[in-house]
Amino acid sequence: MSTQHIITPAVYVGTYRKYNNGSIAGDWLALNDYSDKEEFYEDCQKLHKDEADPEFMFQDWEDIPDSLIGESWISSEYWEILETEGDAEAKSAFIAWYGSWNAEAFEGCYLGEYESEIEFTRQLIDDTGYLQEVPDTVAQYFDYEAYSRHLFMSDYCSFNGHVFLNI
Repeated sequence: MSTQHIITPAVYVGTYRKYNNGSIAGDWLALNDYSDKEEFYEDCQKLHKDEADPEFMFQDWEDIPDSLIGESWISSEYWEILETEGDAEAKSAFIAWYGSWNAEAFEGCYLGEYESEIEFTRQLIDDTGYLQEVPDTVAQYFDYEAYSRHLFMSDYCSFNGHVFLNI
């Protein structure tokens, strides 16, 4: 069964000056709190207002693919992706799972958000009618857990409750 957490793409922002002086002083900033790169950098500036011209150092990040961020840069593409139609958390899950963004692939493989992989499996079986012709006295013994493990080893993948066709 998958472990879920709320996807909060975040960056630990320090500065090169502080780092070179033996300090990693900074703070975590959640990217979803900002509408664009400029707004994010404004907050970085406020965070390090004790420096006249801070050179930001992104010392760590979570739920952001390496293709969209580095130690000294962050791509505007992150916010452009979130502006496209669709659930922002699902798009973040897609990026985190696949490591890049592809709108067409996302639209073709995103299946929804579920409490668990077993919940998805139960819904899939109900929607497809796999057990409709099986008598209830036999269907009650169907092993949803085992079937779910099988599905998520091959045909499907799940990231933080968001289920995708495995592409």
